[in-house]
Amino acid sequence: VVKTDFLRVLLEDDRVNRGFLNVGIGCYSINVAIFLWLMYIEPIRSGRRPLVDPESPHIFATLIFGLIGTSCLLKGLWPVYGLLTPIIFAVVFLGVFMTLLFLVPFIFDYRETTHQD
Repeated sequence: VVKTDFLRVLLEDDRVNRGFLNVGIGCYSINVAIFLWLMYIEPIRSGRRPLVDPESPHIFATLIFGLIGTSCLLKGLWPVYGLLTPIIFAVVFLGVFMTLLFLVPFIFDYRETTHQD
């Protein structure tokens, strides 16, 4: 990702399809908002650990926004990277997913050990 100048290309390259890129970023922003609601805000309000019900409408919305966002981001960056676009996205999003996966249990375990009644 460093060798591709990913962030500089996103911001400055004229070959990027800005319309698709903006829609994709918007969809992923909505996904982040849903994630923050399910993993941080709702458990703090209810006082329980984060538990996502597979039949929750939030999961369906996350799936739809994720599919639309991914396809739009791929379409937006395809003129720049071509066949490398899916590989670059797989590496970037796998890193983001793994970071979030390890971040959530750390926050909730830390909160439970420091604020015991």
